[in-house]
Amino acid sequence: MTNPLSSGTRVKALDFPPTQQVQMQVATNNQSNTSFAFVDPEVAVRFLAPTSGRVAVKVGCGLGNNGANADRIIVTWVMYEGDPESGVVFQQADMRRGLSNAATSGEQIQHGGHVTMVDGLTPGTFYYARVVHRTTTGAATADINGRDILVWPIP
Repeated sequence: MTNPLSSGTRVKALDFPPTQQVQMQVATNNQSNTSFAFVDPEVAVRFLAPTSGRVAVKVGCGLGNNGANADRIIVTWVMYEGDPESGVVFQQADMRRGLSNAATSGEQIQHGGHVTMVDGLTPGTFYYARVVHRTTTGAATADINGRDILVWPIP
């Protein structure tokens, strides 16, 4: 998709809706779920799709494993069209759009982030992006230290 804006083009409010961000510095230790789920308190943003139908989504967190096992924790996001209660998933949770720890015992928390471009959004429609996670073995030794999500429009 090419940028439809050129010199002299009038920019409308929907072309660049506000960037949305949420940060939560609460540690959520000893996670054991092996299917993607969100942690309470939830880290999520509701945003308006720009006229381009494209946004960038950045997820970040600190991850570690304090057990003598190879349990990895994967943190990523899921995107809904509308609100999560509607059940309409626009983008499934996918580990390739997230982060994972090294899975070795005694590792310090490692912080990082991952950015993904999402296109095909319906301009002017509200979407909801939520941070989710899962573990690989369910050993209840994987830890998340803080989570954040940032969504900003791309022309």
